[in-house]
Amino acid sequence: MRNKTIFSLFFLLSFFHLSAQVENGQLYGDFIFGKRILKLNTGTIQPAFSIGLNEHSTFGVFYDYTRSKTTPSISSNGYFVNQGVGISYSYYHYFKKSQKWGWYFNSSFAINQTRAFDKSSGSLILKSQSAARILSVTPGVFFKPSKGVMLFANIGGVSLVNNRYHFITPSSSFASQLNLGIRINIGGLRKNKKTDR
Repeated sequence: MRNKTIFSLFFLLSFFHLSAQVENGQLYGDFIFGKRILKLNTGTIQPAFSIGLNEHSTFGVFYDYTRSKTTPSISSNGYFVNQGVGISYSYYHYFKKSQKWGWYFNSSFAINQTRAFDKSSGSLILKSQSAARILSVTPGVFFKPSKGVMLFANIGGVSLVNNRYHFITPSSSFASQLNLGIRINIGGLRKNKKTDR
């Protein structure tokens, strides 16, 4: 009985060891939903595609859509819409002695456009719009229940923002925004080579 238990544990550990964080040449589809948990009422959706560079890192492109209520000092019936596209690099690493749970950090560069709308007069009016370039770093944790699926979460990050008003402005959403996401393996770029028998 003891030998069977040891063999079973060894088999399971061997199986989990075969599961890398990500895989070189694999394509991934991501979907992230974010909600501001402090200050403004904000909702974010972010679809993305990425490719595995090695077992620890990916490079990808994403689209970001964020909508938030304006502050009462601006308009009680207005809202902001932020849309942007960007590129990102992510690094993943399992926690020690785990092959399912781990940590990651994501760095991204995005070009965003923010538009402010007001509907206090009964009709929707565009009050202002501006563009910005944003460099961000976000840490988080992930859980990989299977080879093809990864779940991840973070509580925001830090950014450097460049716009027409300021050359560089530091910004932070750390500990004020909850982001939840899912990553799905959607295939590989390289076909397996057939071996002659």
